[in-house]
Amino acid sequence: MARHLFGAGIGDFVVAPGGSVTVDGISGYEVILVPGTVIQFYDAPTAGTPVTDLEDLTFTAITTVTADTTGAIPQFYGPDTVRSMWGDANGGAGPRHLMIATDIGNDLATAEATIASLQAGNAALAAVANSGSYADLTGTPALATVAESGAYSDLSGTPAPGLQTVVKTGGSWPLRSTTAPDATRQCQWTGPEPAPPSGGGYALPLDSWLPVPT
Repeated sequence: MARHLFGAGIGDFVVAPGGSVTVDGISGYEVILVPGTVIQFYDAPTAGTPVTDLEDLTFTAITTVTADTTGAIPQFYGPDTVRSMWGDANGGAGPRHLMIATDIGNDLATAEATIASLQAGNAALAAVANSGSYADLTGTPALATVAESGAYSDLSGTPAPGLQTVVKTGGSWPLRSTTAPDATRQCQWTGPEPAPPSGGGYALPLDSWLPVPT
């Protein structure tokens, strides 16, 4: 698994409250950027366990991260698969602040592409489930080859699908090859009487017929 990048974001600085000020009637504190501060990371906002499996940009192991001369938190790598940590810049006394990995946008883009591919595949298979026709796989990557050739072996490395189906349309049975092209696999014929013809491009000895009331 990969380590994720942290730090060097627009808000990744160690800050502390300075002197009190009043501006336009609003009282508050000046913000001081604190250089050279050591930051310890944890896996929880309170209690929890210190996260010490870190690496700098040269992939050298480190256990904490130190702010630079301007108080900025430099880039570094967190542990494998970790996308968020809680940082303490006060010597362990808290408070802790959540830091999110800066490269999770790349993960999101990959996940969205994968989901889109799965949705397209499911849509193609749903058409076959509704019609019983392998021709509905035409135009679908990888599965389209099976629709064209009728050979399950074209799904390289994929288990052969189960029972083929031929559905009676109107008052006549279509040829077996129209929706069940593999003559070496059993086929289920589905439709009202009379039963599908035997031989001559229709039912083979291992086929079965599921009568459907008219």
